[in-house]
Amino acid sequence: MKFLFSPSGRIGRLAWWGGEIIPFLLLVGGFVIIGEVIGESFYTSPLTAQSISILVLLIFPIVSTWMNFCLTAKRFHDRDKSALWFLIVFVPFIGGIWQIVECGFLRGDSGVNSYGPPGGGGFSGGSLDDEIEALRRQRRTADSFEPPSGRTAQAATVPRAARGHTGVPSAGAKPAFGRR
Repeated sequence: MKFLFSPSGRIGRLAWWGGEIIPFLLLVGGFVIIGEVIGESFYTSPLTAQSISILVLLIFPIVSTWMNFCLTAKRFHDRDKSALWFLIVFVPFIGGIWQIVECGFLRGDSGVNSYGPPGGGGFSGGSLDDEIEALRRQRRTADSFEPPSGRTAQAATVPRAARGHTGVPSAGAKPAFGRR
């Protein structure tokens, strides 16, 4: 259910295409069911039947639109873009085409981006195992930081303004002009 009703997270192209079938079928199925059940007798049916059919006709598009928004927001997250890019669909003529190309055909970020790790199943360009291994490598690199050669660990942590000409801190020395 989170896949269809939560806009947080990321999904790949294949998951987006597969997920978009569900709101479409819900919308079309709802209209077909209402058309078959009520049909031509809508105007001759009791007021409660008319009210229920109108309510159902309103609910199906709302639920379908929310599912579409959630799926598209996750797809834009996979491309490291805000969910507000969903609004591009309201631009006349090119908005819908832009959204289909952006979400359905362009590759998402293969690594971790602002919206988290890629969706499962490797739909976003790489497998989940590859992403986990990349995160482990980043962590090992960050944990094993060593200062650049030629400097002591103390010199690497002292602000640049407190260092003398040699790069080693000296008491009260001002940095030389133009030296880095």
